Amino acid sequence: MVPPTLDETFSFHSPPSRVETNSSPVGITRWGSPAPYGLPSLYTSSPMDVLGSLVSQQLSEGFSFQQPSPMKRTPIQNSRLADIPQGMLVEYIEFFRVKILYCVPVIDDADLRDPTYVIQQKRPLAYCAAFIASQFIPGSTAFAVLYAYRPAADVYQLPAAPTSPPFLNRWVLKNSIEAFAIRAGLHRSIDDLRALLRSSSQRTSESLVFHKYIYWLWLVAMSHHFSLMTRTSPSIREDSSISSAVDLLRDVPRPPRVTRILAEIDLYTLWQRAGRRDPGLAEWWCTPSNTQSPEELLGVLEDMDGALEVWGQRWGLRGEPNTTISNVDISANGAVEFHFRRMHFCVATFGTQHILERTQSVLDKDSATGAELEDAARESILKSVKAAHDCARCLVDIPPLRRETVRYMSEFGYGLIAFCCIYMIQAHKLFGAALPDLERFLTSVEEVATFMSEMAVANNAAPRLYGQTIMRLLRQENDDVDDARDDTHFGAARDFETGEATKISYPA
Repeated sequence: MVPPTLDETFSFHSPPSRVETNSSPVGITRWGSPAPYGLPSLYTSSPMDVLGSLVSQQLSEGFSFQQPSPMKRTPIQNSRLADIPQGMLVEYIEFFRVKILYCVPVIDDADLRDPTYVIQQKRPLAYCAAFIASQFIPGSTAFAVLYAYRPAADVYQLPAAPTSPPFLNRWVLKNSIEAFAIRAGLHRSIDDLRALLRSSSQRTSESLVFHKYIYWLWLVAMSHHFSLMTRTSPSIREDSSISSAVDLLRDVPRPPRVTRILAEIDLYTLWQRAGRRDPGLAEWWCTPSNTQSPEELLGVLEDMDGALEVWGQRWGLRGEPNTTISNVDISANGAVEFHFRRMHFCVATFGTQHILERTQSVLDKDSATGAELEDAARESILKSVKAAHDCARCLVDIPPLRRETVRYMSEFGYGLIAFCCIYMIQAHKLFGAALPDLERFLTSVEEVATFMSEMAVANNAAPRLYGQTIMRLLRQENDDVDDARDDTHFGAARDFETGEATKISYPA
């Protein structure tokens, strides 16, 4: 027997129309290197490919997703843009400012505080805000949305996604925005900003060069998120204009929204620095070379854990007294913590992937190295599942008064949460008998799936699709758990006669 791949375990199959309907790189199936023993990881498969295939498979098997009842369409859908009443635009802009603006930190609240002025002087911004808002208001269908809020239906062929009116293609929109930014010289905006800082200006954060630089940093962060979820090479790579951002702006007065962007950039550069010790860690779109010894890898991961802890203190995740960066809004730091937990999960799965591969290669040898690696494998599996659990629950555990904001999060955020749930289910399927502690995480999976289903609003159907998909996988796992414990893919959790833990069993 051979270890089950992710495809075999869940019977993943891309929809037949996949390649034909997508001209982007993600339209081509990229299961290049199978996930070891069926554990999903962004280092082996695109999270969006996994989710799209799961949803497609369930529909092909006759499973029907619960959809909200059709509602009467509002004027923003049925009218030409020029015919939208100004009062309607004002309402949509205000909805965007109050409900969604937090998730788009490149826009300041003052930019939208006077909707009438925005409509008269910044009409493209008014339309974009209205388009986004219409996606979340019952009875509305968005014509198009900003780059950060384009539904992921064109990254993979998502069944049940709205098909009319047609959406902008995320790949085209992303490339267009980045190309425009480069033509506008945003990648060189740091030069003008440094010159301004040398002049000791007291209003740096209000200057055009400051806004250009922050917009460039935001595009870097967005490119990074897109790369993670699609398992593609980032379109904007680290250079000195990016790596020096935190030090450059450390003492510059700035709004908290800009501080959040800096936190993401700091986390991104931390990941890149770790990749210099192990390139595979920061190149999730490539098959790693596995040239490091287990000891070297564990050293890299331990150092990474320490660096992440320091990062969390610096950006306010351990309470205000430990914060070393100014203008961190602790009360609204949910986005920063989400990115922190996401990275912790990704790094943990990287370590688990390599340790499992090393463990199987020496399992048949009665040696100290084999025993040490098996212990490391147990610890690594538990650690990665806990990281998946922490990431998945990040939004579930927020206070009720702040939970409403979660409804308007980008679909990539919900996609990552669903991917974490898949990881927990699959880890239990494969190693539940050898590691009985894994069972307690399944309760959390159910809570998260229910939470996602409840977060769907109006035309934003992705949370509901993901939640129902995870719930169905969880029911399948619970129904099969007794038989699965007898399967040859699982090892005995403990020899009750000797009281000694037995080895994790792998297929030959």
